[in-house]
Amino acid sequence: MKRFMFTTNKKEFRFHKEDFMDNGEEKNILKAEDLPGVSSLHLEIPLKFQKEYAALEKRALFGRQAMNILSSLSRDLLILSHEEILRQISVKARQLLDVPVCILWKLDRKDNKLKIVESCGNVSEEYKKIEINPNDPTMKEYLDRRNVGYLIDATRQQKYFKHSKAVEEQGWVSLLSAPMKVDGDLIGMLDIFTLEKRLFEDWEKEFFGIFANYAAVSIQRGEILIKLKSRQEQNLQLGEIIARIHSSDNFDHMLHFILIGATASFGLGFNRALLLLKEETTNTFTLKGRMAIGELTKDKALEAWKKIDHLSFDYYCCIVQKKGISDTPLNQYAREILIPLEDGSQEIIKEVFRSGKRRIISKFEFSQLNESLIQKFDPTSDIIAVPLVAKGNSVGVLIVDNKFNDRTFSADEVESLQALADQAAIAIFNSLVLRQRDNQSRRERLITEIRQIVEWPFADKHPGTSYEKELDETLDCIVKKTAEALHAKECFLRLLNKTTNNLDLRAYYDGTNKKINLAEARKFKLGEGIAGFVAQTGRAYICPDVSIDEHYAGPDIGGNRNSILSVPIKSGSDDVVATLSVGSDNKAAFGEEEKILLEGIARSVLMAIERANLMDTLFRLAEEAAKARELDHLLNQLTLFATDLMREPVCLVWLLDKDKNGFTARAFHGPAGQNPDLSKLFISNNTAEIAEFLQREKPLYIEDARQSEAHAYRELVKELDWKSMLAIPLTSEGCAIGILQIYSYQEARRFTTWQLQRFKTFAAQASLAIENCYTRMRLEALNQVNQEMTEIPHKKEFLDFLLKKSLVLVGSNIGCVSLLDYNSGELKIVASEGIPDHPLKLGQGITGKALLEEKPIRVDDVLTNEWRDIYFEARKDTRSELVIPIVIYNSQVRIGQQVQLASKPIGVLHIESPTIGAFSEKDEQTLAALARQAAMILDRIEFDKKLDELRKAETTILAKTDGEGAIGAIREAISKILGYEWVNISLINLELGRIKSEHVFGLPEYEKETFKKLADHRLDSNDIQADIVRTRHIEVPEPDDPRFDCAIYDRFNHKKFIRVYIPMITSENTVLGTVEAGYEMTLYRKYIYEKDIQILKKFVDYVVSALGGRKRALLDKITHELRSPAVGIRNNASFLQRRWEELEKGRIEPKLNDIIADCEILLLEVEELEYLQRNILTREAQ
Repeated sequence: MKRFMFTTNKKEFRFHKEDFMDNGEEKNILKAEDLPGVSSLHLEIPLKFQKEYAALEKRALFGRQAMNILSSLSRDLLILSHEEILRQISVKARQLLDVPVCILWKLDRKDNKLKIVESCGNVSEEYKKIEINPNDPTMKEYLDRRNVGYLIDATRQQKYFKHSKAVEEQGWVSLLSAPMKVDGDLIGMLDIFTLEKRLFEDWEKEFFGIFANYAAVSIQRGEILIKLKSRQEQNLQLGEIIARIHSSDNFDHMLHFILIGATASFGLGFNRALLLLKEETTNTFTLKGRMAIGELTKDKALEAWKKIDHLSFDYYCCIVQKKGISDTPLNQYAREILIPLEDGSQEIIKEVFRSGKRRIISKFEFSQLNESLIQKFDPTSDIIAVPLVAKGNSVGVLIVDNKFNDRTFSADEVESLQALADQAAIAIFNSLVLRQRDNQSRRERLITEIRQIVEWPFADKHPGTSYEKELDETLDCIVKKTAEALHAKECFLRLLNKTTNNLDLRAYYDGTNKKINLAEARKFKLGEGIAGFVAQTGRAYICPDVSIDEHYAGPDIGGNRNSILSVPIKSGSDDVVATLSVGSDNKAAFGEEEKILLEGIARSVLMAIERANLMDTLFRLAEEAAKARELDHLLNQLTLFATDLMREPVCLVWLLDKDKNGFTARAFHGPAGQNPDLSKLFISNNTAEIAEFLQREKPLYIEDARQSEAHAYRELVKELDWKSMLAIPLTSEGCAIGILQIYSYQEARRFTTWQLQRFKTFAAQASLAIENCYTRMRLEALNQVNQEMTEIPHKKEFLDFLLKKSLVLVGSNIGCVSLLDYNSGELKIVASEGIPDHPLKLGQGITGKALLEEKPIRVDDVLTNEWRDIYFEARKDTRSELVIPIVIYNSQVRIGQQVQLASKPIGVLHIESPTIGAFSEKDEQTLAALARQAAMILDRIEFDKKLDELRKAETTILAKTDGEGAIGAIREAISKILGYEWVNISLINLELGRIKSEHVFGLPEYEKETFKKLADHRLDSNDIQADIVRTRHIEVPEPDDPRFDCAIYDRFNHKKFIRVYIPMITSENTVLGTVEAGYEMTLYRKYIYEKDIQILKKFVDYVVSALGGRKRALLDKITHELRSPAVGIRNNASFLQRRWEELEKGRIEPKLNDIIADCEILLLEVEELEYLQRNILTREAQ
């Protein structure tokens, strides 16, 4: 039997000829064109092969469709954008297998993640956010197999598929997935999903894999086109970057642009870049980290890329020019990288530098890299090291890596990096050459600049800026410029602390900008190390080789150095205050010429230190004085400032004790362990030496206070081993308030003219600070006292409080308060501390004089000729007095009918001290302010007292049943309570049209009737009483007023009185008469005060109202009493008239007696009526 066979691409068919014949059954004809790979064949196919043939036919049809789709995709590649190509791949993949969903994944090479870039069908936004790590072990295993993945149910968890839950939420079921690769390079991945389970044929999977690979090629070609276009743009951009690099006149900006060209998206796009430049340090060459760009972590890198990816290079350059270069942590670490070029080690970066050939260094070779590079740059993926070579000179190395996305380096990228490095090398080389040419002239300018720097313009200092801070900045600048001028590796400035005898590092420069904690630096004792030896001897010292020098104490801050030059900074001829040193890695780097130069700089530095120290000390003192709430705190700070300023360990501050007539020690600062009992230290004013000292304007200097016979506490000075003393009075307003002393410890100290002037300036500011503190404390205390005074209701308690607080305010414990007795004119002591009772007349003694003149008197010495005849001695030890009058300076007084202002003397506040000049102008101002407040409070207390007593008097008056008793009570109130010596009550007689004096007080009894007869005037006359009735005005007439009756005025000597006239007006607005009250006019009673007048007016109004009411009630009673006896008389008379004839004599007699009794009652009642008439009550009835 003959067998026929034909073969297609993947399946071989074998059968016999008779297989096409089946007993006359229908035959199918197989044509060659229906079979791929078979030509010129016409066969009849039996029925038993029909199913296989149908599948073959379906596959052939699918193949033709696939070819059409791939052809279409090829055409689209030429005309569509890359994004549209991705869209077409997704659409056509879904068409190919007739599925509802297709998802296209693409590898993001920057993040090294598979991300969904296109989808077709119902795909949620949440699903599109899914990212796949191709380096995940299970995913990598799947991708490396290169075959199509198939899951009949993707909702079930699978080894290679981790998104089953998300698929289930989408409603998808079966999955077909194919990796997209070109030459083994992963491009992406293509997924299709069905909505129900589907069994994909093997050939369907096969064609899907073919489609995926073709799609990968399409994507790659699209990317190549993009890259070509991008490369053109990149070349243009690199050209701009290189042009900017060559044109930049700022070296740091130039280096930054080089790194930006290597890393930015508009540059070469590497993750990080580092520049190592060749440096020469004292003939030793190194590759030193100069600048780096990039981040330490991936998150930080992504954040940084987002900020600049959208920027153009020109815009970025503008930002750099405006804001400068940000100092990132990587950049800071980079500056610490140091690769020695002459240490003989085999190091890859060093080899790249020397050979001039670039090299890609894998992470497996990192063990051959310099340790500082590994630690600071921390590479984790391959790096490229490109030498920077210009004109045959290697200037450095450029290093780049892709630490965060692990992207491999393409050949094009490496070549572009080389081109950038070549141009960078030329720019760096040219810049370095220009800088070297300028070095010589710069060194010459540096010396001049140092001299200008130390001539510090303090006047230009901004308010609120610390002089100490500015000094630090100045010294930092000096040490830097000094190191540069002497071509030294480093420069040190150490200040000598006299308290600890340590040399403390104050400024340091080592050629870097690294911040150094100076407080943690090693402190050298006097004699220790080269700096300590120089400070101890006061002589400059050159150490050519530290390895053999006996004074070298080993490395401290800055590490090792090979040679050192150190010079002392001296204040005066022998006082070393600091040392200035330079170090070099070279041996014998310094000679005599450098020593002379450094000594010249040191002399200028001294002036800067001392001037800055003085200004800073004064500034801190002023700040402390402004915020100090306690004097002791200020004094303690003052001692610290003084010892720091004068660089001596011992300081004492003494303050004047006014009561002890001397100075007590109030604050101390000294060496550790010394704590003298300040309460036992006292300097008396009663010596000629202290008197002479207090007159000094310049500081007193004693070279050895232990040997001074006149020293007040020499034994203590010996015991504590203090030696040289500098002392000056602390003065305020020309008076000594204290003493400031400085002592050296163990060793004698001489002070220059400048140092003495500095001490004097400090003492003046200290005096001002103390006085300002006193003033602030006084004001605070004064405010407190004023507030507390207003709350004291009782006079005695108030006066005691006033004296006590006054003494505290001025620092004394001797004083008194005297009040003026207006009746006697004497100043009587009402509160006292240490002063015996001694009444004084107004104008007598300093106390009386102050009240008479109504102004404070401050006497520095009562025993001087100026005060000898005035001073009244109350204490034998008194030398100075402060007398403050207690006066109301703007009290209201009545002159005529007008109210004006005048003073009202009340008393005197008197303070004494045994110390000459114990009280200052500020003491006087403080107590004067207190006295003004006290005067008003005392006047108020007196006013309240009068009102209270008048209320009691009013009750007494109301209780009087007889007229004379009431008048007596009124007289008592006006004279004793209100203090009037003369009272005249005049009443109006309307029937006669006259006003007449009815009640007079202040005259002898024998004169009263004469006065009453004379004081009787017509109401229409010009007499003062009649005029007051007509005008109804209160008035205090002048002594020469023409309305006075001359007869009365002269007869009763009224010219010596000052009087007030008050009309007596009823509630019905009827004038009953006048009240005239007054007292003898004296120096202290020139006026009648408005407040007293108003009290009298209210009292008169009350009396008129009260008596008027009482007398109206009496009238009712009298009316009743008149009616009763009248009725009795009438009844008895009528009875007798009617029955006279009938009555016996015994019955007539009683009736007549009753009539006589009733008549007596009537007569008494008539007398009462006459009294009322005299008191104008009859007028009310009319």
